[in-house]
Amino acid sequence: MNTGRARRETRGGVEHLVLTRTFDLPAAELWRLLTDPDELSRWFGTWRGDPASGEVEVRMVFEGDEAPWEAHAIDACEEPHHLGVRSLGEDPWILDLRLSESAGVTTLDFAQRSTPGDMADIAAGWDYYLDRLVAVAAGGEAAEVTWAPYEQLIEEYRTVLGAG
Repeated sequence: MNTGRARRETRGGVEHLVLTRTFDLPAAELWRLLTDPDELSRWFGTWRGDPASGEVEVRMVFEGDEAPWEAHAIDACEEPHHLGVRSLGEDPWILDLRLSESAGVTTLDFAQRSTPGDMADIAAGWDYYLDRLVAVAAGGEAAEVTWAPYEQLIEEYRTVLGAG
């Protein structure tokens, strides 16, 4: 488990929650795991709709059978290096994913624009999901990564990130 790496960072004058992961595979392969609905469903959720319209619906498949489909705008899609999406709900989550590759090793810089309130549980959640991605990218199964250790990170993140 690679946990406890979320940090706050100011980008363009705006606070972001940032997590970084490194993968032993080319950016194009990681891009596929992040954007293909079948591959995405292996570790996070899935999407439906026509990305060319600039909007898709996303459903987190590991949040229980009742997880709703939620509309998301695609703000940036520069294959295989930059994906920007934002939820279209009342309190939107704005995500910015950037991939950089060197010698077949790809670094994912995952940033979420900070939302009002406590980001500690969100940080632990993204740590969990990104470690599930790491497991799948390495040829394993997302189920190898269990939630319990990440839940314990929430208090640590409250100290590291602050409550709001």
